[in-house]
Amino acid sequence: MGSFTFAKSNAAIVFPHLNAQSLLENTEYNIGEIAEIVGYDNPLYFSRVFKKEYGVSPAQYRKNLEESTEK
Repeated sequence: MGSFTFAKSNAAIVFPHLNAQSLLENTEYNIGEIAEIVGYDNPLYFSRVFKKEYGVSPAQYRKNLEESTEK
């Protein structure tokens, strides 16, 4: 069981943006909760890293999704 936990935590570290993207798309968690789930202690740092990867902040990413589904 210990190795499964280790592998699971490594997956969250290796693919944090993939997990964050999915959480933004499919849950109502706030940005701080998502940051914590994917392994960031600081939500502001998570937002900076996410923005560097995707070109928009997590909040803007979610807003863009909501706007595209309203059309």
